[in-house]
Amino acid sequence: MAGGNEEILENINKENFDWDSLMYAANQGFAMEFQNEYKKFFSLLLEEKQYPLLFHCTAGRDRTGFASLLVLSALGVDLKTALDEYLMTNYYTQGRNEEKIITAAAIYGINPENLRKVMGVKMEFIQGALDSINKEYGSIDQYLCDALGICEEEKEKLKIQLLYKYPRS
Repeated sequence: MAGGNEEILENINKENFDWDSLMYAANQGFAMEFQNEYKKFFSLLLEEKQYPLLFHCTAGRDRTGFASLLVLSALGVDLKTALDEYLMTNYYTQGRNEEKIITAAAIYGINPENLRKVMGVKMEFIQGALDSINKEYGSIDQYLCDALGICEEEKEKLKIQLLYKYPRS
């Protein structure tokens, strides 16, 4: 998969490296190469006995951000709102990320500006996943159903389990 940690480490001190393209490609990989992992994730979400359920990735923004977008989409949240939530990552992690950037720059001699480019999220990053999904499946809803097995029945079950005051039978 393009955009892996090895590629980031290999290029972290390069001037004018195209980080947006790297992260775009990484997000394409999340959507197309990690379908089995996201399918397993949703199977856990569908089991009430698994709650509470914590999900995360190394930095808690890339694979987790995509997973959150998928969950919100499955719950019927419009794409604009789901993408706004994805971008809130920058707000909630800014202070902690800046501490990590300063420490890593000092200890490892890494260019802090390059670290800032990969420590946050941008719409261009998640657009890689959305473009791949739209090209291959036509929509997030179709991706959820065809690739991950989250069709109407599963969406309804997720809504019952995850939404406050959602009508229960």
